[in-house]
Amino acid sequence: MRKFYCSTFAFILLLLCSSCSTPPEAPKMKLVMGVPAGKMKYEKISSEFLSLNLLTKPVVYAGKSASLIFALRNFGSKEIKIQEWYKEEPDNIIMYIQPYLPGMKAPDPDAWIEINDVNETKQRFHYPLSLMPDNQVMVTKKLPFISKIRISPGKERRFFLKAKLNLKSVDLSSDVIVIKVLPEK
Repeated sequence: MRKFYCSTFAFILLLLCSSCSTPPEAPKMKLVMGVPAGKMKYEKISSEFLSLNLLTKPVVYAGKSASLIFALRNFGSKEIKIQEWYKEEPDNIIMYIQPYLPGMKAPDPDAWIEINDVNETKQRFHYPLSLMPDNQVMVTKKLPFISKIRISPGKERRFFLKAKLNLKSVDLSSDVIVIKVLPEK
């Protein structure tokens, strides 16, 4: 009798398991993290209500890694959408620099040197940026050459610096800034 119940139970279990169907496989979703750079044309945007300003103090120390923080601000009364904005924030700004030589009152318009730390070989993506009125986005940019500079105690070096958006759809630059490089602490 016991064999009968065991075999009946096994048969019922087999029937139940075989009648269950596996659910259909869900379609695979592809996660898109923006649009690859260079794949689209972007509409020109007016920079009338945008500003690009330095937020950090323009003082850095020789021999140490240094960064500056810039703010792209919408000071208008309407939202501004930048479709071309790079997902990696530092890729959105290129800096230009030149030495501040004794006796100079303004930078030489033909002496700017581009500091472009954007890695052109890696695949970069655009990710739309929406700036609401009176809002800003902050971008940290490294000054890689500062760690290689050496300055004697009591001395300093100065550089003219300006930042520009690395976008074709928005033409915007910061004012010229004077960066002070002090001896290593």
